[in-house]
Amino acid sequence: MASEYSKFWLVWRYGGASPTFKHFTKESAESEAGRLALKEPGAVFFVVKAVSGFQADIPTINTVKLIKGDDIPF
Repeated sequence: MASEYSKFWLVWRYGGASPTFKHFTKESAESEAGRLALKEPGAVFFVVKAVSGFQADIPTINTVKLIKGDDIPF
């Protein structure tokens, strides 16, 4: 069964570090992008929406049975 996560948006500065804060509304992200743009004139800030996500299952570890060898070294 697939896990469920809330939709979210990120604010990313072009050429900047990875975003660290998730906004749970587009309006919140746009407001923050505008605030940051005023704080750093000339910098470009993008509002990025998560459109899909992926997760792989963790592989299982199986125990193997050991038997007495036949004394052949290969």
